[in-house]
Formats: sequence, C-alpha cells, structure tokens
Amino acid sequence: MQQRASLIGFIFQNFNLFPTMTVLPNCMQPLVVTQSLDFTTARIRALEKLNSLGMEAFAEGYPVNLSDGQQQRVAIARALALGPQVLLLDEPSSALDLQNTMVLVHILKKLCVQDALTVVLASQDMNLVTALQGSIYLVSEGQISPDELLINNFIIV
Repeated sequence: MQQRASLIGFIFQNFNLFPTMTVLPNCMQPLVVTQSLDFTTARIRALEKLNSLGMEAFAEGYPVNLSDGQQQRVAIARALALGPQVLLLDEPSSALDLQNTMVLVHILKKLCVQDALTVVLASQDMNLVTALQGSIYLVSEGQISPDELLINNFIIV
C-alpha cells in the first residue's frame, strides 16, 4: 500500500502548506518523513523541483507571503519531489486569476510531455479543462454513462 501511495501526488484546493515553515522545508518534509531521505538529499531534490517551477527564489519565504499562484507552484513542487507517476489535482484553478490559470496550464502541459506524468484533475473550470487538451470525461451523479457521446473532445453524458 505504501509503495502504491508513493506513485501518486496530491494537490488539494487549499494547497495544505505548513504556515510555520518556509517554502523549502514545506517541500522537504514529505521526502524526509515518507521516503526517509537525509536532509541534504531532500534539500537538493526540493530545490530542483522549486527551480523547475520558477520558485527557488522563494525558498526562504513563508507561504503567507506568497500569492495563490505561487503557493500552488510550491504545492506542485512538493508533490513532484516525491517522484509520482500520477498527479491528482482538486479544483486547481479555484483560487487563481486568469494569468495564473494560464501559468498552471503551461506547467501541467510541461509535466505531461517532459516528465511523462499522468495528470488527473477535477475542475468546474471548462476553460482550464479545454486548454489542457487531454482526454476529458464529464461525470454526472458520480457516473460516466456507458453510452457517452464524444463531441469536441468532450464525453457528454
């Protein structure tokens, strides 16, 4: 079970960053706790992921001093540092303005292509969903209809 769980990264709607820790320890914490990495290795991996998302300059800052978009990128870096194969996002654009939503689209596309990461997200933001251009499934009452209809890359139920 632990091995399977390590293959999945989660990013929740409120980012779940520790407010009493700076950005770098926020990204290091799961590496030390769940993967038992030493401090130096965890620090290097966390900084690599922060750098890949343009957040390394904020490593010593606290989450409260970051914008929602920056907090989200820290949460993404933290999840990616664990090396997942699948990234699950819950309403990733809910706290973002249009500009940060487009930054998120760019990040997610890059992760899918460069890192061969599978990204699964739940969203009511159809602009975000269509911008990602992946497989899109619409769920109604918890079900995907067996007789779904594909229209403009949407499965309509």
